Amino acid sequence: MSNSQAYIFELVRQHDRDRFVTAMFAPATARDALIALYALNVELARIPATVSEPMLGQMRIQWWRDLLGRMFDGGAPPEGHPVSQTLTSVLPLLDRAAVMTFIDAHEAAFTAEDATAGEAPVGRALARIALGLLKAADDATIAAANDAAIALTLANELRRSPSADVAAHARQHIVGARAEQARVDRRGLPVLLWCTAAEARLRNPNGPPPVIRLWWNALRGKY
Repeated sequence: MSNSQAYIFELVRQHDRDRFVTAMFAPATARDALIALYALNVELARIPATVSEPMLGQMRIQWWRDLLGRMFDGGAPPEGHPVSQTLTSVLPLLDRAAVMTFIDAHEAAFTAEDATAGEAPVGRALARIALGLLKAADDATIAAANDAAIALTLANELRRSPSADVAAHARQHIVGARAEQARVDRRGLPVLLWCTAAEARLRNPNGPPPVIRLWWNALRGKY
C-alpha cells in the first residue's frame, strides 16, 4: 500500500467509519476505488467546518470541481495531495457527469438551511457513483441504495441533534430499501449495507459500526 493509499484509508476510517467498514465487503478490485471515493466525500464534507466565511467554502468546492475536471481531461493531481493522487486511477472508472452532480450536491448542502435535507442528495449521489464502481447500477438497486443513503444520513444526524421525527423518517427509508431486497443486484451490497449501519446508528448514535451484523447480513446476501 502506498503512502497516499494509507493516508486515505485512515482518513475514511476516522471520519466515515460506517462506509469504511461496508467498503471492506467489496471485491478487492473495487475496494480501493470505493475508499478513494469516500475520501473525496470526506474532504468535501469537512469544508464547512474549516472555513470562516461561506464564500471561502464555495471557493474550496470550486477548486475541487476544477481539479477533477482537469483530471478527467488527463491532467495530473497536485504534488503532495494524497486524495487527488489516489483518484487518478479511479476517475477513468467513473461517469464525469455523475461526479459533477456529486460536487454540485455538496455545494447545495453547504448553503442549505436544513443540514439533513441538504446532505440527503449528497448521499444519493455518492451511492450512485459507488454502485457504478460495483457494476450494480440497475433500477432496483439504485432505488434501494437511495433509501439506504438517506437512512444513513438521517441516522448520522442524530449524533448532532436527537429527534424522534428524524429517527422515524430514517426507519421509513430502511423499510423502503429492504422492500427491494428480492430484486437488487447483490454486487451492490457494499452500498446497500449502509442500511444495516443506519439501523445500528439508530440504536446507538455514537457507537461503533456493527461489524458482526454487517458480516452476517453480507454472508446471507441481505442488508
